[in-house]
Amino acid sequence: MFALIIQSKQVKACGGSILTEAGKKFLVCNEPSGWIPATGSPFTGNIGGDAKIFSSFEEAEWFAKNWQGHPWYVRPGKRFEVIEVKPKFKQIPDGYEPV
Repeated sequence: MFALIIQSKQVKACGGSILTEAGKKFLVCNEPSGWIPATGSPFTGNIGGDAKIFSSFEEAEWFAKNWQGHPWYVRPGKRFEVIEVKPKFKQIPDGYEPV
């Protein structure tokens, strides 16, 4: 399983100010309502459960080279990282028992 981090091109706001710096990293995530293939979320160093997961390195690489980006302030550049991941589980209580 693989996750994808892209580096965005520079994006300017309507007034000309820089909204997204060139090289800012975004984690490619599943879009909750599923109306688009993926959305970008600022990469903080953690790969959360909302990350879009690819079954192979080649699949992630193809996506990185062909994805147009979303939302509008995420414009994929030519640089990206494909990271091998494995599921991470945390222990949670499963109800209670009388004492």
